[in-house]
Amino acid sequence: MERREFITGSLGGLSLIALATTLPGCRSGPAAPVVEPVQGLLDSQALAVIQQLRGTTPVALAWKARHGGGESPDREELERRLLAMLETDEPVHASAPHFSERLAAAVSRDFEAGRLCEIEGWLLSETECLAATLRLVLYGETEPAGATDWRQGELAEVVDWGPRETTRGVGVNVQPDGHSGLWFKIDHAPSWLKIEIDGVVAPTVISEAVVTSGLYGELRDRILDAPGEYPIALVDPMQRIRQPIGHFVVKAPPPYLVLEDGSTSVFCAVEAWGPDVTFAGRPSNPQREGHEGLWIRTACAPDQVQVLYDGDALVTTNDRGNGLITALLPPSHFAVAREARLQLHDMETGEVLDVGVLVVKD
Repeated sequence: MERREFITGSLGGLSLIALATTLPGCRSGPAAPVVEPVQGLLDSQALAVIQQLRGTTPVALAWKARHGGGESPDREELERRLLAMLETDEPVHASAPHFSERLAAAVSRDFEAGRLCEIEGWLLSETECLAATLRLVLYGETEPAGATDWRQGELAEVVDWGPRETTRGVGVNVQPDGHSGLWFKIDHAPSWLKIEIDGVVAPTVISEAVVTSGLYGELRDRILDAPGEYPIALVDPMQRIRQPIGHFVVKAPPPYLVLEDGSTSVFCAVEAWGPDVTFAGRPSNPQREGHEGLWIRTACAPDQVQVLYDGDALVTTNDRGNGLITALLPPSHFAVAREARLQLHDMETGEVLDVGVLVVKD
């Protein structure tokens, strides 16, 4: 269970904000709801701070549901309890340390003393829960202007991440359930951290050194179908903090080849391949059990592709995300000097693309 300070993230700069709300002519936009102070409890300045707390409605609703079946606590009771947490039962005046500072200090004392409330798996300070509930009771569920805006901040150090690019229609690091997996090297990432991809919070798995996420469902289909750059960020959904970390790039594929009859091939041009020379009984790119390793680079190839060696189908691997096709050539196929034609074969359509000639020397 996580412990964190929630409301204090909303308090930055509130000394000036709250004072401005009490001075004529300093407001911009619609006036805040008017809530008159109760004698002996929170004064206008303190109420202005409470009114400006952002993103606290979910905390208040959860706290109310847990205490009293969702019924609204009495305003005066909440104010008295909050003042008690600030270690005073006197009204808060402008001449005293500002209310926002005292509120933040009370939150810190709560954590030190273990005065906590559990909200949806989070351990918040009792002061935070009281202040959030008081804001809801006084001002309703409407958040302050701009409360829906996310702010930029530093959440964790990202050492590296990937994959960072692909070609239209080609998944990356494809997992058994079909989603394209992304990894982020982040040491000791907080458990509440989420990965946001093009504005959508994606499923996120936290481990000690690596955070994993990816492109799922409709998000995957939309991004992989449209070349472009898609922003990636770390986010804290509770405090609405976003840390941009880069872009996932989907590139347009190179043009497909055109067949003699004018129709479009299932293949793009072969960019490179190898080895083009090997030696009888001595593989140039040795693999397990004496096999020769063949590789063919092409930006687009059908899923069900085979490498043919003078018409014989070889064991083939198609890494579409990296534009790389590999195959294993058994030792018996290059035991003596010869020349053999390499081809790519699409098992679905039957189309064959010539790659080149592999020369086996003595």
